[in-house]
Amino acid sequence: MTTVPQHDYALDYVHRWEDWCAMTGMSRTTGWREVKAGRGPVITKLTARRIGVRHRHHLAWLAAREPQEAAAA
Repeated sequence: MTTVPQHDYALDYVHRWEDWCAMTGMSRTTGWREVKAGRGPVITKLTARRIGVRHRHHLAWLAAREPQEAAAA
């Protein structure tokens, strides 16, 4: 009997752009600047006019920022 690997659906949750920016304490404009500069998370396109950030990409973005934040402190 083979086992099916479990999927963590919580990591696939998509935060709307406005919610993600509020969660990180950034304005929508600053968040967009970070993405355009290559320092932001991976963006998920929801519709032609709406974007968001998957929770797994938010966690990866936070992990990548930790060394920078520790050096700044």
